[in-house]
Amino acid sequence: MRVGDTSSTTLTRGHNLVLSDLVGVDDGVRVAVGWEPVTAGSGLDVQAAALLVGAEGTVLSDAHLVFYNQRTSPDGTVVLVDEPIDEAPGADRQVLTLDLAHLEDGVERVLVVVSVYEAEEREQTLADATGVFARVLSAEGTEVVRYDLDVETSIQTAVSLLEVYRAGDDWKVMAVGQSWASGLRGVATDFGVHV
Repeated sequence: MRVGDTSSTTLTRGHNLVLSDLVGVDDGVRVAVGWEPVTAGSGLDVQAAALLVGAEGTVLSDAHLVFYNQRTSPDGTVVLVDEPIDEAPGADRQVLTLDLAHLEDGVERVLVVVSVYEAEEREQTLADATGVFARVLSAEGTEVVRYDLDVETSIQTAVSLLEVYRAGDDWKVMAVGQSWASGLRGVATDFGVHV
C-alpha cells in the first residue's frame, strides 16, 4: 500500500507494519479509540492515554504520560484532543494526535492504552466493554491501520492497544494487546511514572 491509498490494514496482536509507507507522518497522525458498553446505562467510562517511552523502556518523565488529567506532552507533540465523546455504535470516542516528525529527542515509542476510569470503585473491568478498537488516521482523517482488541479481558482494567515506534528512519505501528488488572496506575508504574 502506498501513501494516498484509501484502503486500511487490520492488524492482529503482535503484528506490525511500516506506518511511514502508509501515510505521510510528517503531517502527523491521529489515533482514535472506541468501545461500547456491554450493558447500556452502566456508566462505564473507558479513557485513552499515551506514554512517551525512551530507549530504556520507561517514560522520559512523569509529564510524558498523556491522559485525562494531563492532556498534552511537554513538547506539545502528543495531545489527547478535548472534544465531545461520540457514543454512537462503532464511533471514535477519543482521539490522540501524534506529531511524529517533531517528537522530542529520546522518545522511541508512543504506547496507546485504554483503561477503565474508577474501575475499582465502580467494580468494572474491560469485560464490561465490547468492540474495543484503535485506528490510525492520516492528518486528513483517512483510516490506514486498525486493531480490534482480540484478547480476553475478564479481570483487566487497562490494555495497550497500539505502539507507534521508531525503526531507523521509519515509524512502525504494532498491535500490542497487553493487559493489566491494575488500571492506568499499573501501566504508568510499569513504565516508570511516579504515581
